[in-house]
Amino acid sequence: MIYQKDISKDPQTLFQINQPGYYFYFFKNRAEKIIFEITAPDTHILLCGIFENIHNKHISFVTEQRHSAPRSSSHVLIKSTVAENASFQHNGTLRLEKSSEGSGASFESRHLLLEESSRASVKPYLEILTEDISCSHAVTISPPNPDLIFYLTTRGISQKQAKKTLAKAFTAISPQGLALAYPSFFPKTIPEIHHPF
Repeated sequence: MIYQKDISKDPQTLFQINQPGYYFYFFKNRAEKIIFEITAPDTHILLCGIFENIHNKHISFVTEQRHSAPRSSSHVLIKSTVAENASFQHNGTLRLEKSSEGSGASFESRHLLLEESSRASVKPYLEILTEDISCSHAVTISPPNPDLIFYLTTRGISQKQAKKTLAKAFTAISPQGLALAYPSFFPKTIPEIHHPF
């Protein structure tokens, strides 16, 4: 069984996980930082968050994944679509204590720049205090694929609408997609997940 929670409007910043199990957290356009503190072994966490259509402002977002228990795992996926005169910064920290042997932590930070004035940056921080662990991070920052924009415009769609279509597809997250992307987290059957995406 997977515990799941929408934390889009939850003001809590520190989530202490002290019971083994599978935890799925998700949010849309959340302002507060997120810190996971994993103190129970055999605990597995997946966080998915999106920031849609950021206009005329700067957003700085922080995630921290702190492991102090063995055989635990955490993965964070953050996506944003950044529009005109806007910027997004993601600072992500992975910290694995000496007591977290056999654990793994990772994060993905994916950002789509919709205009020439759009900006995004990602700063990963790794604090690894033991050897028997795995850590990874993946970052992409790019404009929409011009070939896809061209293809959509040849189908009678305006360039502005083509960008909107690609932005919507970029932030779309489905239960089926999650199950395929993270097979070790989800059971063999696709879970029923209710999220705001």
